[in-house]
Amino acid sequence: MRIDIQNLLKRIKPLSDGLILLVLMMVWPVCVMAVNYDNLIIQAEQNRLTNPAVFNDNLSILKAHENQLTQEQSCLFEYLKAYQLAYSGQYEQLNSDLELQLVTCQFPAIQARIYALMANTLVISGKFEASLVKLDASLRLVDAGLLDDYVIPFVYSAASIVYDAIDQPELSIKYAELTQENEPNDQNLCKANYFTYKQKVENLTVPINQQGIESTIKQCKDHNLSILSLFLNFYYLKHQVDAAYSNDFETAQILDELLALESQVEKTQYPNLQSFYWAMVAYIQEKLGNLTAAETAANTCLEMNQEFGDTEQKIIALEVKLQVALQRANEEAAYALLKERTESEQRRFNEKQAKLAAFMKVKHDNLAQSHEIAMLNQKNKLLEMEQVIAKQNESNQKLLLLLLCMLLAFFVLWIWRAQRRQIELKKLSESDHLTQVLNRQGLEGQVKMYLGVAEEQNQIVHMAILDLDHFKKINDIHGHLTGDWVLKNVVKACKKTLKNNMLMGRLGGEEFAVWLFDYSVKEAKNFFEEMRQAVAGLDCTDSGYDINITASFGLANSINSGFNITQLLRHADEALYQAKESGRNQVVVYQHDMA
Repeated sequence: MRIDIQNLLKRIKPLSDGLILLVLMMVWPVCVMAVNYDNLIIQAEQNRLTNPAVFNDNLSILKAHENQLTQEQSCLFEYLKAYQLAYSGQYEQLNSDLELQLVTCQFPAIQARIYALMANTLVISGKFEASLVKLDASLRLVDAGLLDDYVIPFVYSAASIVYDAIDQPELSIKYAELTQENEPNDQNLCKANYFTYKQKVENLTVPINQQGIESTIKQCKDHNLSILSLFLNFYYLKHQVDAAYSNDFETAQILDELLALESQVEKTQYPNLQSFYWAMVAYIQEKLGNLTAAETAANTCLEMNQEFGDTEQKIIALEVKLQVALQRANEEAAYALLKERTESEQRRFNEKQAKLAAFMKVKHDNLAQSHEIAMLNQKNKLLEMEQVIAKQNESNQKLLLLLLCMLLAFFVLWIWRAQRRQIELKKLSESDHLTQVLNRQGLEGQVKMYLGVAEEQNQIVHMAILDLDHFKKINDIHGHLTGDWVLKNVVKACKKTLKNNMLMGRLGGEEFAVWLFDYSVKEAKNFFEEMRQAVAGLDCTDSGYDINITASFGLANSINSGFNITQLLRHADEALYQAKESGRNQVVVYQHDMA
C-alpha cells in the first residue's frame, strides 16, 4: 500500500498549526506577565517618593499576583510594601518586618535597599546609632563592589538624608554630590542642590543666591520631588521673613505664597511635611498680628506632629502659641507654654548631643574594628612566619622574639590610644560645645555624686538657675552670632567668680545652673549677688554692639528643698519666675509661700 506523503502532510498541517497556536496562547501570557511584573516593580520603586497614588496602585496589582512572583521579585515587593508603613509612621513595625527580610532575602542589591530604608526610618525615630550602623552596612556593600549602578544611588541618597538628620552637613552634601556623579539626572541634581541650600538658608548672616535657590525649588517640583521642593520652599520663605530687610507688606506677600501651596502639601499625603507647613502658616500669621489664625494653625501643626516628637515645627508652633498668650495677657497659659517649649527645646538639644555621641561612637567602633582586622592580619602573618622560622636555625628565632615584642608594643599602644579616645568622647558628651561648661547630662552626673556626700556630712547645698534677661531680643535684633558671643562671655565672667566646691553647667538656651556645696545661706546670697553684678558689668563692645546684659537668679537650698535634685531645680525655677515677675536683674531665694 503506497502512502501519499504530500497528501498526508497537507492533512496534518492544519492540526500542527493549531497545536502551535495553542502552545503560544499558553506560553505568551506567562512571558508577558513576567515582563509586566518587572516593569511594575521598577515603576513602583520610581514612584515611591514622587507619586504615592501610582505607587499604591502598582503595589495593589502586584499583591493580586503575589503567588506568581519569583523569589527576587517577591523580596523587592516586600521591601516596597515597607514604604506604605513609613507613610503612616509605623516605623517599629516597618523595621521589624525588614529585619526578617534581611534573613530571607540573600540578594545584595535588595539588602542594600533594605539597609538604606531602615537607616532613614531609624534616624526619624531618634535611634541614631542604630541608623548609622544600618547605613554603614549598606555602604560596605557598595565598597565590596556587590551593587550595580542602579542601586548605588539609593545608598548614597540615604546617606545624604541620614547625615543631614544627625547634623553632619558636610557629609550630607558630599553624598548628595556622589549620588549626582553616580547617576547624573535632574532628580539627583535636585537632591544635591537641596542639601546645599538647606544649610545656607538656616544662616541669616550669609546672603542667599535667590536665582539659584528658586531654580532648585522649581527643578525639584518639575521632576516630581514635591516633598524636597516644598521643604526647601518653606525654609526659604522663613529665611525671608526672618531677614532684617523684610516688612509687613513683604511678609503678607510671603503668607500668600505659602497659602497657595496648601493643595500641593495635602497631595503629598506626608504628615511630617503637613505639620511643618502649618507651623510656617502659624509663624507668619503671628508675625502679621493675626492671632486667631496663628493659634488655629499652630494647633493644627501640634495635632499632626504628635507622632514625630520634639521637631522643629513643634517648637515653632509652641513659640507662636506663647506669643499669642503673651499678647492676650494670658499669663497662666503663657507660663505653661513657656515651660512646655523650654522642655521641648531641651529634649531637642539633648537629641542633638545624642546624635553627635552616636556619630562619634560608630566612628570609634569602626576604627576599633579596623584595628582588630589589622591585628588579625598581623597574627596571620606571624603564624606564617613561625612556620618558616621553625625550619631555620637559632638566629632566626631571635627575629621571632623581636617581632613578638613589636606586636606586644603595638597592642599596648592601641589599648592606650583607645582608652584616651574613650576619655575624650566621655568629656565631649558631658560638655557644652559653645560655652565650655558642663551640659545638663554632665552636670547632673556630678551633682548627684556631690549631693550624696553633702547629705551624709550634713552640709548645706545651694542651687541657682541663672537666666539672661531679654536674651531673645539680642538674637532677634543682632543675630545668633552675637547671641553666641554674649553666652560665651557671660559664662567667662561667671566662672571668674567660682570658688572651691562650686559647679556650673548649661541647662539649655540662655539658662545655666550653679551649685554650691558647704556654704552658709549668707555666703551663698553674697556669692550670687557678686555673680549678678559680674554679668551686669560685662563690657559687650567687642561684640560690635552696645548691649547691656543682666541676669535673674532663682536660688534654692537643701534647708527648704532637701537633697533631691528634682525638688531643688523646681524650687529654683519658681524663685526665678518670681525674680522675672519682680523686675528681673535680681537674686530671689525660694520660700515655701511661693509654692
